[in-house]
Amino acid sequence: QGVLGVLPLVTGPYLVVITERERVCSLDGADVYKLTRARWFPFSCDTAKKFTEQQRADEAIALDLAQSYLNSCPLYFSDSVDITRSAQSQALSASPDGTREGHLLCQQVDRRFFFNSYMS
Repeated sequence: QGVLGVLPLVTGPYLVVITERERVCSLDGADVYKLTRARWFPFSCDTAKKFTEQQRADEAIALDLAQSYLNSCPLYFSDSVDITRSAQSQALSASPDGTREGHLLCQQVDRRFFFNSYMS
């Protein structure tokens, strides 16, 4: 379904993968989805050898908090349209032909509403 990003936690980074999504609407022919389920995968499997009992306990708490947060609030996303800015704002920043050629979607968004910008 997609990759939400990489989240650094106490014992190392986790890859956060979107495993389920629900299509909620279409904007300008592009689908907008709501995240319904994500899985977290640690980059390292041998954390028991490298970290103390306290660090592993802190990791479990941090992971639980991050998962709870992600599951408690709706997260909407699109892989092909900017849903962080109004149509007016997008039109004003477009080139005369109406495009933003040479800009990746993640470079065009309003960072205030780009939830996982620090993860991308």
